[in-house]
Amino acid sequence: MVAGLAILLKIRVRLFATLLGTMIFTWILILHIPKAVAAGLGDGGVEVTSLFLALAYCGTAFWIAGAKKRPIVL
Repeated sequence: MVAGLAILLKIRVRLFATLLGTMIFTWILILHIPKAVAAGLGDGGVEVTSLFLALAYCGTAFWIAGAKKRPIVL
């Protein structure tokens, strides 16, 4: 919640968006992928959907981090 609030208030957007994306990606690796594999193809539709939803959130956070304008250094 703190990362989302910091992004909305434009406080260190790149840092907090990168940290948020990293946290969600770690969650994907630790939680969603094993659950989707364990559920299999038969009844794993909900788990696979959760995996792709979390992947979309992760990508969105990294996109916000990359979209932040960088200062021009001369």
